[in-house]
Amino acid sequence: MEPDGVRILGIWGMGGVGKTTLARAVFDTLSPQFQYASFLADVKETNINEMHSLQNSLLSELLREDKKYVKDREKGKSLMAERLRFMKVLVVLDDINHCDHLEYLAGDLGWFGSGSRIIATTRDKEVLGMNNVVHVHEVTTLLEPDAIQLFNHYAFKGLFSPDEHMKKLALEAVSHAKGLPLALRLWGSWLNNKDKTLWREAVDLIKRESSKDVVNNLKISFEGLQDKEKTIFLDIACFFRGMRKDETIEILESYDSGAHIRLLGLIDKSLV
Repeated sequence: MEPDGVRILGIWGMGGVGKTTLARAVFDTLSPQFQYASFLADVKETNINEMHSLQNSLLSELLREDKKYVKDREKGKSLMAERLRFMKVLVVLDDINHCDHLEYLAGDLGWFGSGSRIIATTRDKEVLGMNNVVHVHEVTTLLEPDAIQLFNHYAFKGLFSPDEHMKKLALEAVSHAKGLPLALRLWGSWLNNKDKTLWREAVDLIKRESSKDVVNNLKISFEGLQDKEKTIFLDIACFFRGMRKDETIEILESYDSGAHIRLLGLIDKSLV
């Protein structure tokens, strides 16, 4: 990033792919270069009508004054512009899912002093586009060698060198995770506590039922869809896996004239 001016960087990817981990690593690395820094976690958990509470949290951390500054989000915007415009800050807005999150927490680059950096993580690329975020980094799933390394780090932590049978079962679990870091970490940690005689049964259970935490994490993205988007997502998952994109669109548009634009929306939400 350039040293001067104010920059906003978007980190985009599917749930569980490691956006927060990456943002935290960047924050921990860069924060010593800034006099003022704040990491707002799980932004999406705050109701849009309660945005002033996040503004208060951000102002309290950056100004180092533990108090409630505003009771209204519009006043919060004005106060942030007034109090922060000469401060070089590093701010992470983790897991945003609505355009208002950026609008009311980093709505204008002029709110912050020269050299400031704002990082926003999201599952929905459209949210970044609505707020004119130009610099967007996509976090993708891991390639197989990296996936194996991550899984083994958790699965064989503190153990003797695994035998060939355990290595084979480990590869089955890694293959089922499809490069998703959250799944690799959770399943590896779970298997680490299992006697090696139970690994076959445990891996079969993973393949049948996956993991509640992984499923719940991905379910958040699905439940945020509109009804017609949910229908298209389920149709693709159940009937069109492996088909070419143009063939899929042709079939979908035979019963939904807006299917193409909805499909692009699912891509932006990292769901297909």
